[in-house]
Amino acid sequence: MTDESLMAELNAYAEALRQEFAESQAHDTPADVETHTRDFFKKNVQDAALQVVWLAHNSDSDSVRLRASQFIIKEAFDEAVREGDPIKDLMRELTKSPSPAPLNPNE
Repeated sequence: MTDESLMAELNAYAEALRQEFAESQAHDTPADVETHTRDFFKKNVQDAALQVVWLAHNSDSDSVRLRASQFIIKEAFDEAVREGDPIKDLMRELTKSPSPAPLNPNE
């Protein structure tokens, strides 16, 4: 490949891009920003969730770790309630107040 052939290919790509842009502008359709934004967020949900988990484990701030952990637990519990997941029973068990131990161990 020579410099000239690379430049010719680059120019061809640039021209195709210009034509595509001009064509999209000629349709006079308003951009559906909200749909594109929501699609972008949906595509990045996994990364955001991983970031919250990372913060829950690694943040230097106790309050950030606590809030991230609370968020994770809330989301897991809410999903469990909707789906009937066993985590609901676990969370209910964990939040119950313990019953007092008998005074006489033989009872």
